[in-house]
Amino acid sequence: MGLGLQLSGVFPSGPVGDGITLEALESWIRDTCGAVLREVRIGEQDGYPALLVDLHPAAETLDLVLQEDNKVVASAQTSCVGPGYHIYVCELIKGLTRKFDISWNTGSDDEGDETGYFESGDRSSLDSEMLAWLQAICDLVLRNHEFGPADVPIAMPLGVVYKANQFLVTQIGPRSREWAETVARDPIRGKNFFSWWNPERDADYYLNRAACLMWTAVRWRNPLVGSERQILNEVNENLQLAYRLNEALDYPWREWNEILKFLDAEVS
Repeated sequence: MGLGLQLSGVFPSGPVGDGITLEALESWIRDTCGAVLREVRIGEQDGYPALLVDLHPAAETLDLVLQEDNKVVASAQTSCVGPGYHIYVCELIKGLTRKFDISWNTGSDDEGDETGYFESGDRSSLDSEMLAWLQAICDLVLRNHEFGPADVPIAMPLGVVYKANQFLVTQIGPRSREWAETVARDPIRGKNFFSWWNPERDADYYLNRAACLMWTAVRWRNPLVGSERQILNEVNENLQLAYRLNEALDYPWREWNEILKFLDAEVS
């Protein structure tokens, strides 16, 4: 249960469109996304070759699938991250459109942007759709869990579990029952659930990106393998970027210092 988009399109026939490869798409993604890109890899989906693009710690992959007859399918779930991420994905797909001259089918009942933003560009409607989705989630969880802490996960990655002795667990920290009740009544109060609310990559963006990793990916110990060290470095880099932009935010100083100690222990 989530919001996102799925678009099917076709590359033009002839010299421009024929022979478009995942490698060409991957190269463009790397050049365009820069530091936003966490990972891009070639895989498959339903037997078709696919490019799997990881853009944010809280997001599932953006998938670009090449099918027969020059067809391409782009899909992403975005409600687990927020309107800013949804806008970024839409702009990325529109950039693909301009670069590779893709014609998207936006009039299908089965496909399109569930928020309507790809076609309309209406930011206020996008925000409302995201908040209505969160309000519905909170209402559902409240009705199904009447008493006590439940540690109910919302939009958590598969296989990631943490205990908080709270009502909800999210990718940027636990939330109380009172928080869920407030959001069920007044969804605008749930903006802090979304780790990428505004499209700008400002201090909040970098701090929330680090928080996602700290709650879902950091192993709180000295790194044992290269991938663990890479996560710690990624957290530190995002916290540093946030601090340079705005020193006044509420930074997790104790946890940040602990991460720096882990990195120093690994270096030494």
